[in-house]
Amino acid sequence: MLAVGFLYVVLMIWATVLWWRKRSFESPGFLKALVAVQPLGFIATISGWVTAEVGRQPWIVYGLMRTAAGVSPIPAGNVVWSLALSS
Repeated sequence: MLAVGFLYVVLMIWATVLWWRKRSFESPGFLKALVAVQPLGFIATISGWVTAEVGRQPWIVYGLMRTAAGVSPIPAGNVVWSLALSS
């Protein structure tokens, strides 16, 4: 997730430089980069969710915590809306 954030910052700086030179829509490399980074926001959301769940799992597996204590208090409907809106 952090790498995606830094990649977006670098892309924003690149866009600013191209805008300053009035070449935003004339750079094929920049336009291809914009197309390539489109799914990264969704990938960052999913990877953050997986990281949180995997980090929680060993405590449940080793018997140090009950499964009910490891469940997030967020209703399933909120999770569905969050994932649907982030894509």
